[in-house]
Amino acid sequence: MCLANWPCVPAKVALLEEFRTFPSVLLIYLSAQMWDAVDDTLRQGQLSPPSSYHERFVSWARWPIG
Repeated sequence: MCLANWPCVPAKVALLEEFRTFPSVLLIYLSAQMWDAVDDTLRQGQLSPPSSYHERFVSWARWPIG
């Protein structure tokens, strides 16, 4: 899709569209992807994952209320 870290902007748009009827499932999916990235980071020998993982993977997936 793009060269930026996943989920890049095109991926975010596609995910929002794919999960539009089940937004809570998207948050579960993104949380699982975030924890996989945390695990990968720790397995590579880093002492802690970047604090930006929550912002990168989860916090952008918000729907307007109403």
